[in-house]
Amino acid sequence: MKEIYIYQRVLPHYRIHFFDALHASLLSQGVKLYVVAGFEKSGSVPKTVEINRPWVIYRGNKYISFLGKEIVVQSVLFRSLKRGSVVIVEQSNRLVINYLFWLLRKLKFIKMGLWGHGKNFQSRNPNGFLECFKKRFSLSFDWWFAYTDLGKRIFWEAGCPKDKVTVVYNSIDLGCFNDIQRYREGEVLDFVKFKVSIGDDVGIYCGGMYTEKDLPFLIESIELVKKHRPGFKMIFIGDGPDAYSVKGFSESNDWSIWLGEISGEDRVKYFAYAKVFLMPGLVGLAILDSFASGVPMITTDVAYHSPEIEYLVNDVNGLKVPHNIEAYSDGVISVLANKEFHDRLVTGCIESTSKYSLQNMVNNFANGIQRLVLE
Repeated sequence: MKEIYIYQRVLPHYRIHFFDALHASLLSQGVKLYVVAGFEKSGSVPKTVEINRPWVIYRGNKYISFLGKEIVVQSVLFRSLKRGSVVIVEQSNRLVINYLFWLLRKLKFIKMGLWGHGKNFQSRNPNGFLECFKKRFSLSFDWWFAYTDLGKRIFWEAGCPKDKVTVVYNSIDLGCFNDIQRYREGEVLDFVKFKVSIGDDVGIYCGGMYTEKDLPFLIESIELVKKHRPGFKMIFIGDGPDAYSVKGFSESNDWSIWLGEISGEDRVKYFAYAKVFLMPGLVGLAILDSFASGVPMITTDVAYHSPEIEYLVNDVNGLKVPHNIEAYSDGVISVLANKEFHDRLVTGCIESTSKYSLQNMVNNFANGIQRLVLE
């Protein structure tokens, strides 16, 4: 049976269902999947979850500072490497393992697939040496797995063969939201410090808490919202290096609460009571939570969003406004104050859910792997 090895720097919780389904799909097609996963740097997110699955192999990572940049040394499963082996790696300059596999590919020992965004959307110097190097190095593969259509276009523009780029349409398991309506049949959600009912002006933030998420901007914005909508309340879910700002704000304001990191079905009841999903900074897979919950996301036009921002269609399934506090707070207020507008965005969210399902991603990825194997 053919074996495929996907190397992941970390294995976050939101990838478990994907790899479960991909493993099952490939196994039914005569291909055995292994995911070689490392662990995060202490204090960073996302974190690796340790699970017992036939497809996962855990190995340590070393994080080293080199010329002012961080590089990551992952462990190689040398025993798995044989002539004709198929390896898929993440698109990242700092992953040393990619260059080792590149050398083995140049020697025609293995086949390589590249899984990525096409470029670093958070780069502070998009035309600098590192991004130019990434673009050049990205040509040295046998197959490409792009997160979104935007990633596909970036790979094409770099010179990758058009018939060897698979768009996977990056997604996560959203099944936990299937029963969200059950929570909406309740009357009151009691947080002790405040209570919320269905229909109240409630904002929610659910995601990592780090610089690119622009949490100070969000805090200033919701203070303005509160002045215009006195009944407004805010729920923060998530953790990370910048969580302290949200924690401090919530401790000082009785209309805001920070619940820490909550994942899976445990977070669904909080979405059930929310009217708007507020994430002014970097938006990635969180947009799918917005669609599945029917809670419209409001973000800004920052340049460093992840490719999944393509899924948001302005004024249809979410709202994107200029990146200034007044414009953002006005956008939030406009959605809260206008039921017709809010309902239209909710409908757009629900209609978008089927377009970006986890099963579609599994099917697309499996098809790309089969073509890589046969390449």
